[in-house]
Amino acid sequence: RTEPAFPSLDRPCVNSIAFGDIDNDGITDIVATNADTTYVYSITFALKKKIQFPGGAITLGNVDNDPAIEAIYAKGYVVEYSADGRNCANDG
Repeated sequence: RTEPAFPSLDRPCVNSIAFGDIDNDGITDIVATNADTTYVYSITFALKKKIQFPGGAITLGNVDNDPAIEAIYAKGYVVEYSADGRNCANDG
């Protein structure tokens, strides 16, 4: 059995990977970051979004009790992404 290979990113270094429904569509996503970009992949490794946003270490969670999951970056940013492509960023 062959395991799927993680797709290559535009930049060679991946700082962090997290799993969760970041775009609130009911399906688990893979979120990968490098120094200046956040990538959102489907669970089958199809690229869904590439967002020019300072990356670094990331975790996913619900910090404001709404239905959406937010991305929490080590640099203090809290970002809520939506399936329609809008991003709502708050500088923590």
